Amino acid sequence: MRAFLRATVVALVAVFGVTLPASSASAAVAAPFAEHLTVGFVFGDDAHDTNPFWRGELTPTTVVSQTTTGIFFKTTTTVLTGQARAARVNMPETERTGQVRLTVVQKPFVAPEVKYSAFDGWLTGSSWQAGAKGFSGTFTTTDGHSGPIAALTDAKMAEPAQTTAAEYPFIGAVLTGPHRGFLPVGDFHINQIGTYVGGNFISTGGFHTVIGDTDGHLVLMHMVGYGAVVGVPGVVMGARVLGGTFTGPSAGDGGTWASVRTFHIF
Repeated sequence: MRAFLRATVVALVAVFGVTLPASSASAAVAAPFAEHLTVGFVFGDDAHDTNPFWRGELTPTTVVSQTTTGIFFKTTTTVLTGQARAARVNMPETERTGQVRLTVVQKPFVAPEVKYSAFDGWLTGSSWQAGAKGFSGTFTTTDGHSGPIAALTDAKMAEPAQTTAAEYPFIGAVLTGPHRGFLPVGDFHINQIGTYVGGNFISTGGFHTVIGDTDGHLVLMHMVGYGAVVGVPGVVMGARVLGGTFTGPSAGDGGTWASVRTFHIF
């Protein structure tokens, strides 16, 4: 069990390229995420939504401000703005456009913190994971939806795409909500036909059907009647891994999860 826990933590760090900044900062700090980002998110709150999957892009390339505070242990806060675009998968008529605003806080010895507001304030949230390859977190919308979200850099998107069909035993950490502090464990049994993902999700809470969509870089999955996950595939020491953020099963629950693939299905 301890070996599995270590492996999944490594998987989670690796997929987002998390590096910890040094204890000091120079006068000019590079603005993280001031670039084109590919975004994907899932409505995880509606068990009857047959297409809760959204994909699009963010281009927060304008640096509005950057401030650094502290003497020995400096904190740098960067505000970025730009354009945002997203639509439900295979439903271009649902496209939303507008402004995106990122507030990135860099502190010594910890990963960056990202707060985001997109589509002119329709979607807001904050990250649970962030690194050189992107960030992942949870969101809420002004019309009552919530779920997991991830944004990846072009460098991460340029890595080889991975198929998703496999068994993925996972461990998670609930970081917010009524089950905060809980460490859920279970299995994803996933099949893939083209970009379509389907299968089963088994946890201590029961057995749920999985529907999803993948482009080989961002895996969007909805566990019907439970919640949703965004997964980012990667490779650690030759092993295929998958990790990201999730929401569910109770309203307000959200956190991180990671898995090491055990066997390839087809």
